[in-house]
Parts: sequence; structure tokens; C-alpha cells
Amino acid sequence: MPRFAETGHLIAVGIIQAGLGLAVGALLASLYRLTRQRYLAYWSLAWIVLSVRSVAGSTGLLLGVDDVAGRAFGLVATFVGYLQAPALGLAASSLKTGEAGPTTRRVLLVGTIAGAVVFVGLAAVLPMTLAGRIVLAVVPSYALVVAANTWFAWSFATHSPRAPTPAGRIVVGFSLGYAAHLLVVGMGWAGVDLYRGATAPAVIGLLLPMGITTGIVMSVIQDAAETERRLRESEATNRALLQAIPDTLFVLDREDVFRQYLPAKGFAPLVPPEQFLGRRVADVLPPEVAREHERLAARVLETGETEPHEYSLPAAEGTRHYEARLSRSAADRVIAIVRDVTRQKRAEAEREALIAELEKKNAELERFTYTVSHDLKGPLVTILGFLGYAEKAVASGDPRGAGRDFERIRSAATKMQTLLHDLLELSRIGRAAGVRREVPVEGLVREVVSLLDERLRQAGVEIRIEGDLPTVSGDPLRLREVLQNLLENAARFTCGAERPLVTIGSRQRDPEGRVVLFVRDNGMGIDPSHHERIFGLFEKLDPAGEGSGIGLTIARRIVEVHGGRMWVESEGPGRGSTFCFSLPAPDAAGPA
Repeated sequence: MPRFAETGHLIAVGIIQAGLGLAVGALLASLYRLTRQRYLAYWSLAWIVLSVRSVAGSTGLLLGVDDVAGRAFGLVATFVGYLQAPALGLAASSLKTGEAGPTTRRVLLVGTIAGAVVFVGLAAVLPMTLAGRIVLAVVPSYALVVAANTWFAWSFATHSPRAPTPAGRIVVGFSLGYAAHLLVVGMGWAGVDLYRGATAPAVIGLLLPMGITTGIVMSVIQDAAETERRLRESEATNRALLQAIPDTLFVLDREDVFRQYLPAKGFAPLVPPEQFLGRRVADVLPPEVAREHERLAARVLETGETEPHEYSLPAAEGTRHYEARLSRSAADRVIAIVRDVTRQKRAEAEREALIAELEKKNAELERFTYTVSHDLKGPLVTILGFLGYAEKAVASGDPRGAGRDFERIRSAATKMQTLLHDLLELSRIGRAAGVRREVPVEGLVREVVSLLDERLRQAGVEIRIEGDLPTVSGDPLRLREVLQNLLENAARFTCGAERPLVTIGSRQRDPEGRVVLFVRDNGMGIDPSHHERIFGLFEKLDPAGEGSGIGLTIARRIVEVHGGRMWVESEGPGRGSTFCFSLPAPDAAGPA
């Protein structure tokens, strides 16, 4: 039984204990708000209970045990003392599961309060001595707190990740020491006063919880340091990932305003960051791109699902293509993960163009095979047929008939030779290409006109050069073949005109920057349905006409090998024809 002669010391210690309890409770509550570790909240509650008990106990001692009010405050202090047990029990349970379950909370709170009511009530109403009342009311509370504190020490030792550290050992050691101290104090209230006084246990009862709290604070600080270390490692990892992936991040708010920009390595935005950060998407991107982005961003904020967005933007070097993934990062934030896929798009376009070109070549090869087999078959049939006739003529003694048959055979063989020569010439185009250089078209035209002068004069064809002809890039020998073929065709098909006229000139450059030239005649004209057919292999609108029908095929092929194209314009029979072809200009021509 404590000596009440030390009442003044007890009151002083109680006041100090109450003040420290409130301060430490507030500190632990703040740590709980920072870390969200539930056991800190319950340990804070235990300190607040200790403070309330100290205030009530000190007030009771100050008023005196003989005073009714003093005894009432003593009963209040005893009742409140019971509440330390559920606070420590909840802290122990939270260490194991992260949060004490509702059943555990009810059992601890209701059971402890019921016990307090029973023991304190019995002590208040039973006819007993003061010492008996104190034993009945106080000793069970100490027993409960000893059990709860031991449970807390065991839970911290087995479930806290900080248990093996010095801070953890401090918590466990002081918790067990505090449980032993409370056991001794409880025995003192029961009559076995091992401390032999009241001041020493009061001071020890203040220092031991402070030791426990010190260990807990050290543990929290170690957790914070570990969390910071892991956070730095995570930030370093994320930074390395962001630098490694070919994606750029844009952070936008609910109003579609650019808030943050994290560029990928080597990524150069079309607009400097200072010109788009803090501005709306609609003020930076083209209207159609901005509208689609705003629509997708609104959907992302509403549904939380990731939305893809493909778009293109004009740039100095041409159109650039982008793929974006829009994701919600907060209630009012959208992250746009953007990748420049211009190279992939261009590669896809080139691949599609190559596939289309291959399909075109395959179709041409199929037509070529059919046409060659068909056109070569005719002379062979003629040769074989008239060889039979010649044999019969020789056998019947008809040399004149045999001579006519051999003449037919010679004519068919000559035609076959011409066809084979033209086919060989067509096959050489693109394989035996000459050196590309700047070619003044006007000089080349005058050279071809001079070469065909005799034939043109015989046909009565007037050649007119319209305006100043430009300079192109190409193989002059091959380009001479093109002009010669077109002029020969024009002379051939204007012979029926009253005043045959062939005009050579140029037009504005095409969208690809190529020079466009034309050869126009006032001859027989071409039906629009035959505009493409005339460029086919061995195609002749006049089967009886001269030539093998491969000239325009060769001319178009030469132009295509130079990177241009050839086409014909004609309103129909009797309206003349204009053969147009495009060639690279010297300032746009690639390497030979």
C-alpha cells in the first residue's frame, strides 16, 4: 500500500505524467496521420488514457482520501485506468493484421468497460475497508494492463518488421519492463509493497512508457528513412525507364491545359515547351486534332479507361505521325503517352507502295507473257504454214509459187526479228541506264527534229516549239528515244490532216515538283476508252499500220525509270492528241 505521506510527490509526478502523456499522445497521433499505421493511433489513445488517469488521480490525492470528492476522483482514475488495457490490446491486434477487426474491438472495449463497472461498482457499494476497496477496484485493472502490455510486446516482437532493429528491441524490452513494473505496482496495491514507497514507482511508471514511445518513434523514423530510400530507388528506376522508352509524357488537367512535359530521349517537340506549357490543347494543335483529343480526354476522365489516339501534324520536313495513349492519373489529370511513329508510318507506306508496285509488275509480266506468246505465235504459224505450201510447190515443179511462199516466210521471219529486237530493247531499259545529268530539253528537241527532218518534210508536218523549254535531269540518250518515238507517232497520225502540226511545250510542275512536257498533234485523235490501252505491249490502234506496237511501251518505261509518268489526253477521234510526260527537275533529282 503506498505511503500517503508522499502525496505531494505523487501529485507532482501525476501532473508531469499528464502533460507528457498529452504531448506524446499528440505526437503519436501526428505520426499515425503521416504513416497510417493503426497501432500508433491506439498507442496514442493509451497515452491519453494515462494522462486522464493521472489528472483524476492527482486531483483525488490533492482533495484527500477522506474527502468525498477526493474519493470520487480516485474512483474515476481507477475506472479510466482500466481503459489502458483495450487501447494496448487494439495496438497489439493492429500490429498483426494492420487493423483490429470489429469483433476484437467489441470484445476488448465492452469486456474491459464491463469489468471496470463491476469491480469499481462493487468496491464502491460493498461494506469494506478503504484498503479492501482499493484492492478490489485497482488490482484487476493492473492485471488487465499487464496482460495487454505483454500482448503488445509479443505482437511487436513477432509482427513488426522493425523488431530485429535496435529500435524494435527498445520497444519490446521497455514493454516487458513496463508489464513487470505494473505487476509489481499491482502487488503493492494488494499489500505486497516491493518498491517500499510511492514516489519511485510513479517515476518508473513515467519513464518506462517514455522508453516504449522512444523506441516506437525511432522505429517510425527508420520506416520513414527506408520508405524514402525505396522512393529514391523507385524514382531512379522510373527515370531510367522513361529515358529508355521512346515515349514522351504530357500531363494535362481537366481543362485540357498542358501542365507537365517529360520528353523521351532524342524527342524534339514541334513547338518549344515554353510555347505550350500552361496553354490549352486547342491553342496549340490543329482544330481537328484538338477536338478529337478533347473528346477522348473527357471519356478517359469519365470512365478511367485508356484511350488510343493516332494523329498527324505538319512539320518543316513533312508530315509527322504520332500514336498516343491517354490515361487518367488523378480525378482531374490525364497523362498522354506519345510516341513518334513517323518512321514506321513511312516504312509502312513504302512497303505498301512496293507491294503495289510488285503486284503491278506481276500483272505486267502476266500480260507481257501472254502478249509475247500471242504475237510471236503469229509469225511462227505463218512460217510453218507457208513452208508446207513451198514444199508442195517445189514437189509439183511450181518455182514461181514456191518463190511467193518463201517471200511470205521471209516477211514473217523479219517481223519476228523486229519483235524480238524491240523486246530486247524494252528489257534493257532500267538495267543499262546511262549517267544522269542536266539536259536542256529545247536542245534535245531540236536535235531530234533535225534527225527526223526528211521524214517530217515528206509528211508535210510543221514542228512548233511553244515557249522556253526547261531543263530536266536524266539520261540524254534515253530521253532522245522518248522524244523521237512521240514525234514519229505524231507525224504518222497527222498525215491525214489538212495542215499537220505538232507542238512541243511545257506546263507547270506537278505536285511532286517534276517538270511536265507535252507533244501535241492535230491528227486522228484517240477514243478515251483506249487512252491506257495504247501503252500496252504490241498494241496498235491501226493493225495495218507500220511498227511493232511497242514504241509507246518503251517510251513510258523510260519515263518511269526516270521517276516520272506518261499519259495521253484526247477528246476523241478527229480531235488530236496530247502526249504528256513528267521528268525530275535538276533541283529535285535524286542520285543516278
